[in-house]
Amino acid sequence: MLPQLALSAAYTYFHNVILHMKDFSSISVGFTRNLFDGGRARSRNGAAQRKPGRRLPRKPSAANNRDNAMLYESLTLLRLSRAVGSL
Repeated sequence: MLPQLALSAAYTYFHNVILHMKDFSSISVGFTRNLFDGGRARSRNGAAQRKPGRRLPRKPSAANNRDNAMLYESLTLLRLSRAVGSL
């Protein structure tokens, strides 16, 4: 991400009897640079180094393991019911 630069200037005139100074002016300069980009640059570099169309292997999660176990159980019950039905 590119750094950002901001310039600001203001001038104010008060028509007031109480104040000695009726003119107020200010100038400000701001500079912003993100030190941490949330890993976007590393992700971009990793995506550029990978070959297009090639997927990275995923680690199986607990949810995937549970889903696979339920699927295996369902298939086993189906095979058992078909075997009992064919007797």
